[in-house]
Amino acid sequence: MIPLVAGVAGLPFAATVAMGWHRRARAVARTGWQVAAVTVVPGFPGRGRSAKALVRYRDGSELVLRPTISSHSVAYLLGEQNRRAWIGGWGRRMVILFPYGPRKPRPHAVPALAEGPRG
Repeated sequence: MIPLVAGVAGLPFAATVAMGWHRRARAVARTGWQVAAVTVVPGFPGRGRSAKALVRYRDGSELVLRPTISSHSVAYLLGEQNRRAWIGGWGRRMVILFPYGPRKPRPHAVPALAEGPRG
């Protein structure tokens, strides 16, 4: 009985996560992937975020991305500078795709949202 209750309680959360990734996939399909250099810096403790990604595109423009609540995070790359990554999507529907990591032998996708316009 307890597993059934836990499964029913987790269903709305799983559906919300799946919908978020679906929206991000559509946004990336429209914008494509753009190569960028990413520096991971500590976030503000009061905001509940452990790290932020400072993105610098090849054309010199920059963007600050804040990872969303997810099991995928950039915190394991804290302190890394100019790390190559692919950025896709727009606004609240962005993804940072790292090709590999120090403790991640495979690509690592992080859902994120832009804190402001690209400039």
